[in-house]
Amino acid sequence: MTKGFTLIELLIVVGILGIISIIGIVNFGDQMGAAKKEDAKTSLQKIQMMQEQYVLENSLTNYWTTGNSCNDKTNEIKNTLFSGENALNDKDYYFCIMPFEANGFKAKAISKKDSTELWIDYKNNNNW
Repeated sequence: MTKGFTLIELLIVVGILGIISIIGIVNFGDQMGAAKKEDAKTSLQKIQMMQEQYVLENSLTNYWTTGNSCNDKTNEIKNTLFSGENALNDKDYYFCIMPFEANGFKAKAISKKDSTELWIDYKNNNNW
């Protein structure tokens, strides 16, 4: 009598490992999406703070966008508010600032993947 595993036992183990791997890959993808969203939220909070400072220091506003549409103004925001530093993670989202209400603004992050919008306004209201 020889010792060892049968083919059926090996196939069952490989099947179980495959199921565990699929679950891990799905969870990893969800976590990556959540991390990218959190990064965009942080970038929006930076934009909001720097826009407030810009308004106070220069006694004027700079929105780069008019109306309700939001085009990619990430480079203009980096150059004006952050002195050209790469302070925003623009790999997965692009950013714009637009007028909101009478004297305020709304900063938006729009996903490059699925056009999902995150925003924060001058009163610190947001949609997340």
